[in-house]
Amino acid sequence: MFVVENESTPELTIKGVQVETLRVSTPVAKFDLTLGAIEKRGSLEIWFSYSTDRFADQSVALMLDDFRQTLEAIAANPQQTVSQLPALRWQPKVPASVGITSETSGGLRQKPAFVAPRTPIEERLAGIWSDVLHVEPIGVLDNFFDLGGHSLLAAQVISRARTTLSVEMPLRRIFETPTVAGLAAAIYEMQTAATEDDELAAMLAELSQLSEEEAQRKFAEEF
Repeated sequence: MFVVENESTPELTIKGVQVETLRVSTPVAKFDLTLGAIEKRGSLEIWFSYSTDRFADQSVALMLDDFRQTLEAIAANPQQTVSQLPALRWQPKVPASVGITSETSGGLRQKPAFVAPRTPIEERLAGIWSDVLHVEPIGVLDNFFDLGGHSLLAAQVISRARTTLSVEMPLRRIFETPTVAGLAAAIYEMQTAATEDDELAAMLAELSQLSEEEAQRKFAEEF
C-alpha cells in the first residue's frame, strides 16, 4: 500500500487553551508493507508500516535508505531513466540452509530433483501446497515461491497447516524455510517441544500430590 498525505490543514487554535498535536500509532499492520509520504513545508516525511512476520527491522531500515537514495538521484537529475537510477540494495532473503535451487552458467534457476514426501507431516504439507498452488506433484525440496507462491498464498498454507497439524506457526516460517522438507522439520521440532512440555507438566502435577518421601521414591524408581 502507498499513501500520500499533506499537512496543509491549519493548526487548531482555541482561545485560552494550549493545543498539541499527537500522532496516533497503530500497533497492528493492516498490510504486509505500507509506504506513507507526508508532504510538509519544504520537506517530505516518509514512514513504513510493516508485518513483523514478513520483515525484520534492519530490512525496513534498508528499504527506507534505498528510497531516500532513489529520491535524491531523481532530484539531482530528473531527465535520467529508471534504468539509470542506482541499484536497490535491499533483496528478499532466502536462508542458505534452504539452498534448494541452483544457478546454471546461463543464470537460470535449475529445478531440484524430485523427492517425494517421506513422512506423514511432509505428505500433509505437500497436499496443502498442491491444493493452494494447483501444482502436482509437489516435491519436498521444491521452493514454494518458485512454484508461483506469494504472500497471500503463503498465509493460506500456514492457516491450513495450523488447522491440519494443530501447530501454531508464524507466517514468517514459510519465508525462512520455503520447502516442504524445511517446513516439516520446523513443525516436527515444535510438536516435539510441545509434547515434552506436556509430559513435564503432567509429571509435576503428579509429584505435587505426593509427600516428599513418596516423590523421592517414585523418582528413584523411574530414573
